[in-house]
Amino acid sequence: MDINDELKQAEELLELGNISESLQKILNYLSYSKPESKDLKNIYSDYKAGCLLIDIGDLNRNHELINKGISIIDSQRYDNFISKISRDYNLGNGKKALFDAKRKQEHGKYSSELLKIAIQAKNYYIRCLNSDEDISAEFKYQILVNAANALDVCGRPTEALFFYNQALTINPKRFEAHASKSTALKWLNDLSGLHTEQMMLVTKYHLQKALKYAPSYSNIDELKRRLELLELSLSKINEDLINYNEKHRLKYKFSYQNSRKDYLINNSLYLSHHSCYCSCIDARTDDILGNYFIPNRKGLNRKVTLLRLLRRIITEYIFARDLLFKNLNPKSNNLNSEESLRASYRICYGTLDKIARLIVLSEIGEFKNNENLIFESFWRNKPKLKEKAMTSESYNLFALYSIATDLELKEGELRFFKEWRNAFEHSLIVLTNSENKNINQERIITISKSKLLENLPKLLRVIRSAIFSTIFLLKEEKD
Repeated sequence: MDINDELKQAEELLELGNISESLQKILNYLSYSKPESKDLKNIYSDYKAGCLLIDIGDLNRNHELINKGISIIDSQRYDNFISKISRDYNLGNGKKALFDAKRKQEHGKYSSELLKIAIQAKNYYIRCLNSDEDISAEFKYQILVNAANALDVCGRPTEALFFYNQALTINPKRFEAHASKSTALKWLNDLSGLHTEQMMLVTKYHLQKALKYAPSYSNIDELKRRLELLELSLSKINEDLINYNEKHRLKYKFSYQNSRKDYLINNSLYLSHHSCYCSCIDARTDDILGNYFIPNRKGLNRKVTLLRLLRRIITEYIFARDLLFKNLNPKSNNLNSEESLRASYRICYGTLDKIARLIVLSEIGEFKNNENLIFESFWRNKPKLKEKAMTSESYNLFALYSIATDLELKEGELRFFKEWRNAFEHSLIVLTNSENKNINQERIITISKSKLLENLPKLLRVIRSAIFSTIFLLKEEKD
């Protein structure tokens, strides 16, 4: 991509940390650029200027610069010249930067406007991750980190941590993933209320790595402050971090070719807090509730009903997960295998509607037995509950609403999961061994088995995230 020399200089200055000089060169360029020009160099240069404005606006938390950058790149002018994944990625960067800038203006508080911007950022990044375009490992690393950052501010740290781990397998010597993962771990600690020594030690490990690999223009004061506080909290622990790293595995592998326990831990499918940040033997459990979990809600009958429903959700998730693993064997290519795979998907998705019932019972206190509560759409019929998710400080409720927006049939970035669920329930699904095979008959839909096997773990991770958020929701203090 050939761009204007002044913008090349601006990019170099930005990398060196000379933000003000970089910005001046960008503004100089924009003062004489011609948006109507059809010259390729001008088109690429204008696009680059918009991206750089977002980057500088993000560093300075300047929402005016960010909005200017978004307005430049969000134009049909680039449709035939800039790849869709590049535009989605940079628009995601713009929305995430805008969220951070406006949140700073609000002194760290959330609002309905901010939460909508966070959802928009998350949607752009998910679109990138679902793209079929070929991209470099370096670009994939950045998409994974930024998608994780957006999920994190949506209250979904368990999904974010999976993406950070994937990014670190691509490049373990980059600042961004280590720094952001340490933030997600703190977030998980706060939401869970556990504040375990193990999680604190892993957080310390990533803070140290982040400081080691920090580029010159990064503001590392906050990272240093957090590390000092952690070291103070950990000063009474007689376990050296090096020994800890030998005991607890921090590295993950991503492959189907391993044992059940390895597959589940490497794909973040266990239901334990420990499995969110570590892959050792102790993490390979589904003890998310522990031995003494009781929903923090009024009324004994309500507590009992919530706990029973939650246990059923967990049991069904585990059953669907185990059915999936049984079908990963390439030799499992028979009718029983296909039926168990269909069952895995239907059971897996069905847990979400049970979570919808649990949310209503938790937050409203009751629901009609004949009421049809569909996870991704019931919020429309419960305006007070939706408003509570978008305006209260219940990050867990907002996280659940955020997941619901992913699955909406009209605009959700993961709506194909809902479309498949409807097909499994109401049509005849034929699983094929070919991506291109199609049966042209009404109400008969073909899905390649490999595509289903590729996407079912993604759905399980989304539902795992919803289960975590539901449990954190039931732990919230109530007046």
